Amino acid sequence: MVEEKQKALEPVIETAAEPPEPETKEHPIAYIANSILDKAVSQRTSDIHIEPKETNTVVRFRIDGDLMEIFTLKKNTGTKLISRFKVLGGLDIAEKRKPQDGVFAAVIDNRTFNLRVASTSTTNGESVVIRLLEPYGKPKELKELGMTDKQVKTLTDLANRTSGLILWAAPNVTTPAIMDAKAYMRFSDLTRKSPKWFVPIFPFQR
Repeated sequence: MVEEKQKALEPVIETAAEPPEPETKEHPIAYIANSILDKAVSQRTSDIHIEPKETNTVVRFRIDGDLMEIFTLKKNTGTKLISRFKVLGGLDIAEKRKPQDGVFAAVIDNRTFNLRVASTSTTNGESVVIRLLEPYGKPKELKELGMTDKQVKTLTDLANRTSGLILWAAPNVTTPAIMDAKAYMRFSDLTRKSPKWFVPIFPFQR
């Protein structure tokens, strides 16, 4: 089951940096959705939050663990945008009260991504979170993640011990998923052994 999730799915859409003008007029919601995905990838976004407010809809990106407001849309446009992503993810667009989740693949900036879509009900309407996963993305070196040479050596030595426990803690509740992905990808290269991973994640996101 885990191996299946790590594989790239068959892409159902391919975004274009500059789609033909008639296409943007005939399919404005699809154009907005693709533009959001393009911008998310260019800004190294881990997940996209589309959140209805009382009078509008806000689109926020999680970048390096922090949620940043990127777009503000009309309430009606936001509702249609959420329906667009629900259709792509195979969710029931008629169901707006119960949480749902799905997945689809897309080619964005010539890179294939698996996108996990999760919807939930809020006081202002239905919201959606889209997590971007690049199954064939090359993992960064630990030094590229901000570690010093001494920290890399210490972590490598610990990872190659025959027994023990490494506790990798996030600085706040917004980063565990990102932290987990980075740690797993790099530890897989650091050690010949198959480590056991257990990742408790705080269930609420601000």
